[in-house]
Amino acid sequence: MKNFYDEHLMQFGSGQIIDERFEIISNPVKRSFGIAYLVFDQQSNEKKILLFVPDSISGDAEAMANIRDEAGTIRWLNHPHIARLYEFHSTGRYHYFELEYVKGKNLRQKKVTTEEKRLSENSVKWLAIQILEALEYAHNNNVIHRDLKPQNVVLTPDGKVKLIDFGISETLRESTSLVWDTIPQTTVLYMAPEQLLGKQISIASDIYSLGAIMYDLLSGKPPFFSGDVYNQILQEAPVPISHIKPELNAIILKALSKDPLDRFQQCSEMKSGLEKIHTPVAPRKKQSVTEPEPEHPEPVEQKKAKKKKQSKWRFRFFSLNPTLKYMTGSLIVVFLALMLVSKLPVYLEQIGKGKNQKIESEQEAFKLKIISAFRQEAETKFKMRFFVSPPGNNALELYQKVLKLNPGDSLALKRIEQIKGTFLNEAESARDKGHYHEAASILKDGLFYFPEDSLLLQLKSDPAILQSEKMGIIILNGAGVKGIAKRLAAFLTEKHYSVIKTDNYRVNGRFFWKVPKSRLLGSRAEQNQVIALEKLLNIPYEWTESDQSASGTIILILGKDYRKLPPFKG
Repeated sequence: MKNFYDEHLMQFGSGQIIDERFEIISNPVKRSFGIAYLVFDQQSNEKKILLFVPDSISGDAEAMANIRDEAGTIRWLNHPHIARLYEFHSTGRYHYFELEYVKGKNLRQKKVTTEEKRLSENSVKWLAIQILEALEYAHNNNVIHRDLKPQNVVLTPDGKVKLIDFGISETLRESTSLVWDTIPQTTVLYMAPEQLLGKQISIASDIYSLGAIMYDLLSGKPPFFSGDVYNQILQEAPVPISHIKPELNAIILKALSKDPLDRFQQCSEMKSGLEKIHTPVAPRKKQSVTEPEPEHPEPVEQKKAKKKKQSKWRFRFFSLNPTLKYMTGSLIVVFLALMLVSKLPVYLEQIGKGKNQKIESEQEAFKLKIISAFRQEAETKFKMRFFVSPPGNNALELYQKVLKLNPGDSLALKRIEQIKGTFLNEAESARDKGHYHEAASILKDGLFYFPEDSLLLQLKSDPAILQSEKMGIIILNGAGVKGIAKRLAAFLTEKHYSVIKTDNYRVNGRFFWKVPKSRLLGSRAEQNQVIALEKLLNIPYEWTESDQSASGTIILILGKDYRKLPPFKG
């Protein structure tokens, strides 16, 4: 394995200030692909981790572009079980990630400090459920961890699970593979077969890694630990763990299936399976049904006097003549009834008014509480930049709920204008950079939420954006060489073509890596843009009626001859 630990990055001393902000407060720590320090952030007054990128990576423009793209996605993740990536700094001499500091032990440390060098079924189930909650959140935001292992799962002192280096280690590894071909052995032990082969990874890849972690925590070692680990992961079935419940074994072995389609397809499926496994609950203490003795019992003399007084009054009334007793009682009842009847209209009117006022007051108080709750949740989503997603729980929809209850709410009106302005600013920025297709896509989203906004409609009428809407390019890798689709996408973007996405080429849902020749497919007429693209890449354009190109999209399939294309020549 190459040396990622540049000497000059290991020489920071305690008290040294990085970028006039971060004070070093620890010795250097070697991570998989870089050097990390515990620092004190003088700006936010809290401890953080700085993970420095090695010179071998920071000196490669393509590798750094890859890191910036991934960091830009990961930094928006905000979940109780995920350590934050606050920022990637790449402005001065150093290039580093600014990460949340998580106090506690990682699961590898936790395991080795136990007497049996493994954890109980209940503990592993509890840990796995928290990890699945974090993964499900990330997957819903189109982020896959890709480097899940015990060292990247920390158990905090208050008993919470935190996933650290979420996607960062794998991002650095991918960037490093552009320079060197290397993977740390500890990462391989928890890596899914398709990831090991460099194929397309998915939610199921993270689920495999979690299954390998659970297997390790319960048995004391990963499912494949010694010998030819690579081929074992690719070909051999893991041995069931003998001392755990069959139901738990079944879940872990399903997660460790070789074929991604045989695993759980969503974290919620695996979580539901774990929650159904019975775990005994400690019996609760029975409440005593005995009435407590009074702290100061009444003296006997007082009890007797009180009883005598009550008896005296009872005797006086009940010792009367029965007829007199009846008449006296009747007169009392009639007198009370007449009093009540005379006062009844006024009393009922007062009750009605009071009741209505009370109901109105309670309704208004409840309404204010609802508005406050919506406003508070909306502000949280706004600060997290969850402007219009996820559906049903985003800033825009919450502010709109506030306005339904309080149409003149100034904060809600202001924030909605800011969200609208975000679409406009991002679209203008993309247009100014020549990314016309991206600008058109942003405007399409913005007009979905604000269909009558004059500024968005005006920008959409820009000739360059209108032209880009008519043509987009999808690049499919059919050569099986990692990174070439992204490299070609970057090249075409520089030439002002709009690349919608890159992906691997599939036949009948399976990856196909043996495409002999690169080609262009589409259902567009021969236009100047198409002719220019043929000339630029020296690839013939073939007209097709495929579904993918029905909307005018051009499909570019990279074959084994990809080196003849301009970005790969020489």
